[in-house]
Amino acid sequence: MGLNYKYISDTRTARICIPSTSTYQTVNYSNETYTLKKRHATVNGTKISTKMYGFLKGNATMLSAKTIFGSAEKLNTTYAYSSSTDKITFTHGDDTLIMTLGSTEATLNGEACTADEAPVKAYSHDANASYVMVPANFVATQLGFKYKWNSDTLTAAITTSDATASSTSRSLLTPKTKLTASSSNYCVRFKLPSDVSYGTTTATDDYRNKKLYIYLNGGNYKTFMEKSSNRSVKTSPSSITVSYSSDKDRTSICIKTSSIRGFSVVEKDGYIYVRWAAPKSMFKNIICLDAGHGGDDSGAVGNGYYEKNLTLKIVKKAKTYFDKNSNYKVYYTRLSDWYPSLDYRSDLSNSVTADMFVSVHIDAADSSTAGGTSVLYNTTSDHYKAPASSLTSYKLADINLDKVLGVTNFTGRSDKLVLRNNLSVLRKSKTASSLIEVGFITKKKEAQWINSNSDKVGKAVYDSIVSATSKYPTSK
Repeated sequence: MGLNYKYISDTRTARICIPSTSTYQTVNYSNETYTLKKRHATVNGTKISTKMYGFLKGNATMLSAKTIFGSAEKLNTTYAYSSSTDKITFTHGDDTLIMTLGSTEATLNGEACTADEAPVKAYSHDANASYVMVPANFVATQLGFKYKWNSDTLTAAITTSDATASSTSRSLLTPKTKLTASSSNYCVRFKLPSDVSYGTTTATDDYRNKKLYIYLNGGNYKTFMEKSSNRSVKTSPSSITVSYSSDKDRTSICIKTSSIRGFSVVEKDGYIYVRWAAPKSMFKNIICLDAGHGGDDSGAVGNGYYEKNLTLKIVKKAKTYFDKNSNYKVYYTRLSDWYPSLDYRSDLSNSVTADMFVSVHIDAADSSTAGGTSVLYNTTSDHYKAPASSLTSYKLADINLDKVLGVTNFTGRSDKLVLRNNLSVLRKSKTASSLIEVGFITKKKEAQWINSNSDKVGKAVYDSIVSATSKYPTSK
């Protein structure tokens, strides 16, 4: 009954007292009368004033559906109750939660879920009115809010994602984006399982196959992630598939798009938000970097070296520097030993609207004494200039030469800047384009130096690209 009881042994007296109304309240529900401790609620740290206080039912704190979830402005949630059907409906963003008086069964976006306690209609003697009361933790978490119970103050603290974003938000992909995924700006949103630790989720942009992979590491969450109630789609991709790899103990979410897209992937308060758009709308600086030859095409061969291997080593070294610089989105034509066609290389550059296309090669000659660093460029194309800056192919080639020659010191060629208008990758690229010939594979000294100093050459390629974008910034 909620009354206070005290036994005084000296006088053998039992004292029964009515509790203080400042601490207790009298409510009726389910044809029973209860005197219960008052429970309170805060939203983003602000205490909610209400005539109907919360109370404990079973193991759940029950709060007023209308006062807390329907009227608290910061929650931005709508509430409706039908007396004819006893249905309770909450809507927050794209989520709709439907409950029924007297039942623990509920639906979130059409998917069945179970509450820890059933909603009730309770009459408050203090307020002289009836209120629909719902299990606070269940409703809050289903609608995407954070919930924390303070047993000392008997207060349920409800927090919106935006209120904690600064301390719990992180990007899963390195390049800075002009458009950032958030709770109010996303194409797809995924709810994370409660046992996925913050900071353990990763992502990979597989632009070659027009796919984005999101990895939930440490468990099989395939069934959870396949439920439609755990995702919200505002912009439909070509497909969303979920798979689990037992050998890697991780769950993969694959988003496939119809064309190459730039992605922003953000983890925030138990959700993954994904935003995509054309690369030029997402990134400030877009580079297409090409390792010449590959696969069955070995390129030039000399002194025990294959051109395809040396160019790949150099580009992968350059990548280590770009990976540390979030100001650049770099699309690589290859990062392994396979052969992208010449059309694929220029098509990749064109499809992402690259600010520049740089191809790395090693030269060769019949004579073993021929040597030197050179850079080729093409000025006869209708599209020889960067799309959003004054950078031309000639200017790019000149900067490439300055940086690369600065580390190789291969000065054997007199024609170090070479006009070549018949090379496919340069002719078909609709941006500032250059082809760096680092040195001669047929000259033993140069071939050995390139093989031993791929890091220096990769750094020089990186430096030349950064220098070009700094000297000729884009207007994007």
